[in-house]
Amino acid sequence: MKLLHYTKLHPTIAFLGSSESCERYFGYQRLKRVLMPRVLMSVDIFRKYILPICKYQVKRDFQQINTGKMKVLALVFFITLSSFFIATSAKTTPLESCTFDTEHHQYNLAPLGGLSFNASVGEPGERFNIVFSVCGYNYRCLKYKELSGSEKKYQSCQLYEDKYVYQSGLPDRYTVTDNGNGVDITYSSDTFYSACIRRNKLSFTCDMHNEFQITSTSTPVACLFEIKISSRHACPV
Repeated sequence: MKLLHYTKLHPTIAFLGSSESCERYFGYQRLKRVLMPRVLMSVDIFRKYILPICKYQVKRDFQQINTGKMKVLALVFFITLSSFFIATSAKTTPLESCTFDTEHHQYNLAPLGGLSFNASVGEPGERFNIVFSVCGYNYRCLKYKELSGSEKKYQSCQLYEDKYVYQSGLPDRYTVTDNGNGVDITYSSDTFYSACIRRNKLSFTCDMHNEFQITSTSTPVACLFEIKISSRHACPV
């Protein structure tokens, strides 16, 4: 090729194959001052061979720069997305943190987490105890003989004669609602009694003067064991 001939003729022409040199020597007048002392070079040669080399090289370098930018953007996107999934997966659940969110508030009951409480429920002569945790597992229920035949994990249990228990709440099956003065947390079990599912409702009232106090218990409907609690931890965060 003639192009090969001219690049062999003088190394400066081959040197012009880089975009940097094109930028420096682009324009025939400046190019002529560099080359003419040694090489007789016409305008036709420049336009036919050198100018296309410059244009091609500049275009190629531009594509490489854009490709590099895309790789950087892809890497940044990947890192951002990975960070999001890591943060999401690392986020604790109420089962672990004992922090509950409602539509309008957040309640931090962590100081009451990991503790086992006891409440007497029912009419005189038919009373029984509810052993419960505010959040998470209640391991005290495991000490007794399970009569409901359910899986042995408890948030709460009905205790009879200090020997037998029925599951009344699972730690990961709950609903949370504001009650106007605090928060209600209702745990459901997977055991049936008289065609209904046992449930344990903890109705908290915000009271800055009480750490934790059970104020009353009741069974407002069948299979629902409600325990009303006054606590400073039931105040919205």
